[in-house]
Amino acid sequence: MDKIEDLKIQSANEPDSEIVHNLLGMELYNQQQVDEARRHFLRAVELKPDYVEAWYNLGILESENGLPETAVTYFKQVVTINPRVHDAYNYLGVLYCRLEQWDQAEPAFAKAFELNPKSIEPLFNVARMYENTGRLDEAVKIFEVFLETREANVLVLNTLASLYLKKNDKPRALKALTRSLAVFENQPEMKDTVVRLKMDLEPPVAARRRPALPAIALDPDWPEVKNLLGGEAGVPTAAKPLAAVGPGADPYLKHIPQAERASKVGMNILIMGDFDVAKGLSSLMRAINRYTIHRARLITWHHDSLDDPADVLLDDCDGDFEEADRLVQLADFFHFGRQIFNFPGVDFNVLVQPHNALIQYFGPELVNEGPRIYEYHRKTGLKAVAPWEWSAHSRVPLAYYHVAPLMIMEEDYVAPTPGDETWRIRHFPTNRQVDGTDRILSLIDRIKKDYPVELEILEGTAALAKIKKTPRAHLVIGSLAASGPSHQVVSAMARGEVAMTNLSNWFLSLHPASPIINLDTQDLENQLRQLLSDRSAVAGRSQLSQAWIRDHFDARVVVAQYVHLYDAIYYGERSAGRLLLT
Repeated sequence: MDKIEDLKIQSANEPDSEIVHNLLGMELYNQQQVDEARRHFLRAVELKPDYVEAWYNLGILESENGLPETAVTYFKQVVTINPRVHDAYNYLGVLYCRLEQWDQAEPAFAKAFELNPKSIEPLFNVARMYENTGRLDEAVKIFEVFLETREANVLVLNTLASLYLKKNDKPRALKALTRSLAVFENQPEMKDTVVRLKMDLEPPVAARRRPALPAIALDPDWPEVKNLLGGEAGVPTAAKPLAAVGPGADPYLKHIPQAERASKVGMNILIMGDFDVAKGLSSLMRAINRYTIHRARLITWHHDSLDDPADVLLDDCDGDFEEADRLVQLADFFHFGRQIFNFPGVDFNVLVQPHNALIQYFGPELVNEGPRIYEYHRKTGLKAVAPWEWSAHSRVPLAYYHVAPLMIMEEDYVAPTPGDETWRIRHFPTNRQVDGTDRILSLIDRIKKDYPVELEILEGTAALAKIKKTPRAHLVIGSLAASGPSHQVVSAMARGEVAMTNLSNWFLSLHPASPIINLDTQDLENQLRQLLSDRSAVAGRSQLSQAWIRDHFDARVVVAQYVHLYDAIYYGERSAGRLLLT
């Protein structure tokens, strides 16, 4: 306000100075004293009728305060006095548009651009006018001509893209936005729009012809793409038109409730495995369908006793190869369990590429075939997920080790219940000699003399299925040789059972605060006795165990890791602003 007071004093001393009145009007207008500002601008042009700056300021004032007709009069006065004031023509065009005097607006914008070809504001204004009057083709032409003769401009390209989208011309919109991002990369919203356009425009990945994966001459040939049950015969799926699979509902919506289908706007993800190893692949399918914007289906080659009812099973005379073929054709992304396999009519050497596939390993195959797996991924560029315990051995050069190797569904949790006086202890051996089962049995027999203990042995491939049918244990003992928690141990912790197993330094480097008790192979008996002597400590660790599982192994957590990983592989690293989860 000091400047206004100074100008008022100066105006009192120089009452006939048009410059002082104009300056005072500007300061008053900046302080939103509109009426006072108008009075001083009018006094300035009264004192000097050809005072362009004051007429211009009057035009701005009336334009911004709801008097477009009066503003037009003032800007006309500006260009009458000085026909080179290009901004005045631009303002005139805007005002004529506001008054819907379109025939007057267009030449005003043209004159503004003629006087200052470097200014793009008149272009945006005339394009907006065309857009508002339904002349989209003319609006588009303005920017196309501009880009033909000048350097790429981000604002022009983004506006052009929005016009293309209004014309439903998605290919040109994608091209404009791609060019815009090449000029200035840090545009998260534009990146997300590009992703959406690609998802709309690109046919399913499996429907596109792809060059074959590099041939790998290794003997034996595992884990290269295998041909199973005559898989080398028939026409590769990628060579067939989509219409060849016949009409019908989208097969990827098979497991999606009708009410949720509108939210499934993401990718078709096809999960494939020789076995549904410990229900891991079927759980992943359910989690994708339940918690994300994507759709998933599962094809397994063999059935095992742990599997839920198979989704699409091929290992029998009645294998549904027709549905499997359709699922492959419509897939956007392939998640393979352990290895890739062909089946009649489908050749993944044609379909699978580094940007549309991921192989998940479960552990033993990395031990047995580590060098060949390493070479396969090095040559093909295919990405993989590998369990934590093998990470330090660099078994796969292009593997992600941060993804939790196990998944617990909501139905796998068990609410804690009051325990009885007898300590229930469970042991999960997969190989009694390696896991130290005989030693555990021996020390439990000694402990029974001092504590009420009941030991349960669950072993074999059906151990996971048996857990649900057995009473809740207080304590589970894993392997004396393992380097991290097994699926059985994780499942037990989801029931609130306290877990003991051998933990490697690598696992503890990832999870130093894990509630899993790292068993002391040298003094396991004393370790157990200390636990059994403090029921409150065991109860507290039980609560921590279930909470930790929810933080690290819950289906919502793991599936979020996977779908963001799929997105990163398919589209490259980008802004995660567009949610992938429902």
